[in-house]
Amino acid sequence: MKSFASLLLIFLFILGCSGSKYFTNEGEKLYYDKCSGCHRVYQKFELNAEKWKEKLNEMAPHAKLKNEEKEIILKFLLNN
Repeated sequence: MKSFASLLLIFLFILGCSGSKYFTNEGEKLYYDKCSGCHRVYQKFELNAEKWKEKLNEMAPHAKLKNEEKEIILKFLLNN
């Protein structure tokens, strides 16, 4: 039993250190994939709805976002 517990702890430690990000939806994945390449990813609460819209319109050309992707990201950011 001790060996099983030790193996389980090692497995959980390795899994926790893997650095993989698990996304809850497509908007979150797009946001991290498209926006984290050039700057830190801001938390949803750091900007209000109006500022998020402004920022997305400003940054969309730099991130090469399609209109559909921009809408998906905005929906994710505004869904609290």
